[in-house]
Amino acid sequence: MGKINYIIIKANGNCNLNCTYCYYTQHQLSEWKTAYNLDLLEITFKKIADYTDIITICWHGGEPLLNGVDYFRKAIEIQRKYKLKVENNLQTNGTLINNEWAEFFKENNFSVGLSLDGNKETHDLNRLKNNTSSYDKVLDGLNILIKHKVKHGVLCYANPDTDSVAIFRHFVQLGIRKIDFMLPIISHHSNAEVDVEKVSNYFIQLFHEWFDLNNPNIKIRIFEDILSLLLGGKANNCLFKNQCGGFITIEPNGDIGICENHRINGFENYLLNKNILHDNFISIENEAHIRNENINKLSNECLNCNLLPWCNGGCSVERFFDGFKNINVYCRVYKNIFSNLAERIYVQPKK
Repeated sequence: MGKINYIIIKANGNCNLNCTYCYYTQHQLSEWKTAYNLDLLEITFKKIADYTDIITICWHGGEPLLNGVDYFRKAIEIQRKYKLKVENNLQTNGTLINNEWAEFFKENNFSVGLSLDGNKETHDLNRLKNNTSSYDKVLDGLNILIKHKVKHGVLCYANPDTDSVAIFRHFVQLGIRKIDFMLPIISHHSNAEVDVEKVSNYFIQLFHEWFDLNNPNIKIRIFEDILSLLLGGKANNCLFKNQCGGFITIEPNGDIGICENHRINGFENYLLNKNILHDNFISIENEAHIRNENINKLSNECLNCNLLPWCNGGCSVERFFDGFKNINVYCRVYKNIFSNLAERIYVQPKK
């Protein structure tokens, strides 16, 4: 049974931006549009301490920085009170970062993920505040993190209508060294068409630019995982593991779900019928295990594909259509990417 070792805490269900593609605000219950209050946080960390003493927390939202820095100072106090060894990560849109925040992150060893979609033109296609640009504010936040030497990386929404190579070069110029390019989160139930050629070319061109740069200090997570798989290793990212487990999401009112991306396939596929106010982590673990056993099942077409040892069926969210034993919506994209990268490094799939 997969022990829970990673918890996404939805620190605030609200956001100060209104990004067009936001999966959270578009698939959210009204009772989640609040802050994860400190009393609930105390209960949460007490129950974590009863379950384990080592945990990774990802502070998420909405926008977690809306809670204010004093909230997070108190959160650290509670973690220490229960003698927890916590790896604290935080995902933010970056517009509220200032010197006080950066000093807090540095002092408490936070790793910060910053949402940035490229240069001003590409970023502002989707990441807006009341239809107004957010780029300059995010860039200010990035520069403050760099100045204070805070561990950080960038999360970029992979828009196939933009130039991935130009975006990557822009990131390198800004001094960014850790990048995660994220495919749009869709499933067979989504009203979205996958342009296989466009999406494939976006990532293939990006890979060759990154690979030819040959700078080991500049990391793109999806390519590091793919190269590891091609060379007989394992992926760190769950995308290519077919192991949808080991982590949960806790909403601001205490409701518990599995991976939050499952919310696009309906709350019945996301929520575990558990709440941190009433349930302990053993019962949450048991419930998550039952759910994930069904999620991780693959179709016969996947099981008979010679690329299975590499892609492992892809993200389960992308396989859902009245169950999970379906072809991934990005199947042909993944085949193109894996085949192209394998050819580049002279690797053949196992028969």
